Amino acid sequence: MALFDPKTRASAVFVHPLFLASAPASLVIVAAINTLAMAIEGLETPAGNPLTDSDLLQAVYLVRSVLGRVETIDDEAARSDLMLAAVLCGRGTDHAGGGICSALSHACGARTGVDNGLVNAVLLPVTVAFNLEHHAHGLDRRALRTGAAGPIADVLQPAALRRLLEAAGAPGRLRDLRVRKDELDDIARAAAQDWFLQKGPRPVEVGQLRQLLERAW
Repeated sequence: MALFDPKTRASAVFVHPLFLASAPASLVIVAAINTLAMAIEGLETPAGNPLTDSDLLQAVYLVRSVLGRVETIDDEAARSDLMLAAVLCGRGTDHAGGGICSALSHACGARTGVDNGLVNAVLLPVTVAFNLEHHAHGLDRRALRTGAAGPIADVLQPAALRRLLEAAGAPGRLRDLRVRKDELDDIARAAAQDWFLQKGPRPVEVGQLRQLLERAW
């Protein structure tokens, strides 16, 4: 359940190595992929600004760095970086918003019970490619064109993004996550009602959502 009332927000977040060490590696990786997906989507939206961009770019950098050396996932420093990335991502997307990948993942996850991060891993390269085809405003902002994204520029491209996720052990197809092909129409219709689509880089219709699901299936 997503809660948006300000009274549900944490007044403080404590990052302690002992707390971070208690989660299994599989959970940490899935949560990291979910953070990566949301941060990239926040960069794609036209609602962003220099403040949200700085949070989201740093979040992408931290997650990319850890997933790029996934064998260190149990290290204290790596888990601390991921926790900070999640906080930065949440702060950035509060203002920038989300997008297609999140909406489709919500609809898929509700039917399969599969973690959002795993569904994100399959859908993110597909939705990034779709937005790049249509000149997504966010990823074409001046900061990225002039190289301010630096070492994360490659992960903002679908092929490199897919390689990073595969190297982290993520699945590559929706069918591998128990999503049935005969469910794709219903998933597309449900995703079309998701509020995450409201701040995407361009309007998207049910038919287009269905095509993206087909590509990912």
